Amino acid sequence: MANTTHDSTTFRRATDRRSMNLWNVGFVVLLLAIPIAAEAPRLRDHIKTCPESITDFYPYIDDMLDHLGDTYRKDPGNLLPIFWSQPPHVQDDYSGIVKYYADTTYPRKSFTPKDIYPSMSDVKALAELCRDKSAKNKQVIYDRALASLAARVKPIKKYVVVLGKCDDLLIPATPVDEQSTFGLYGLPLMKWSGHVDEVRCVERDFYGRVSMTKWIEESDVIFKRNPSRNYPYPKLPQARRR
Repeated sequence: MANTTHDSTTFRRATDRRSMNLWNVGFVVLLLAIPIAAEAPRLRDHIKTCPESITDFYPYIDDMLDHLGDTYRKDPGNLLPIFWSQPPHVQDDYSGIVKYYADTTYPRKSFTPKDIYPSMSDVKALAELCRDKSAKNKQVIYDRALASLAARVKPIKKYVVVLGKCDDLLIPATPVDEQSTFGLYGLPLMKWSGHVDEVRCVERDFYGRVSMTKWIEESDVIFKRNPSRNYPYPKLPQARRR
């Protein structure tokens, strides 16, 4: 009788193990059968591949985007388009142009540059946080910070206004500078992100000056979204090997 009970218990345990094994196999097969959606590359993962320390960069970028997001939520119907200033040395002149546009378009509302555009000089400040790192990778940090902002910014008006030499924005230069950086990384990421329908350029002269009379209605359209086209995720700048 004892042997019969022992054999019965052993049989039940073996059956339970087989059932559990079959259940595990079935679960794995089920997982394999479920189609895995192709996920777009995460920008943060790409930025993390840079060998430099970027711990201080994320809070700065996130604070700027949170500020813009709060502004949008508080007054989504009465905001300017996003402005993109480059290069940094024309910042003072550009701030005046932005103020001029704000005053003439929304005379009853007060705007500051931080409310309406992530400026290139702010992105440039990110690179300065890396001043104790090697200079050869500082440009990569700067480019990726710019790319992060370009991919995540969501203008309510669906268009971005860029201040610069409009031809230079689309023609990569050697060495890479602020102008060609936008053309290489900023503009392609704006296309890919889907947040921006149109990018316009306001031309500045050799001395970095911009005419007050040549404004958005007269600006050059350097990108207009085609709804039937998919824009690929562009390659981001790679750090040089040491």
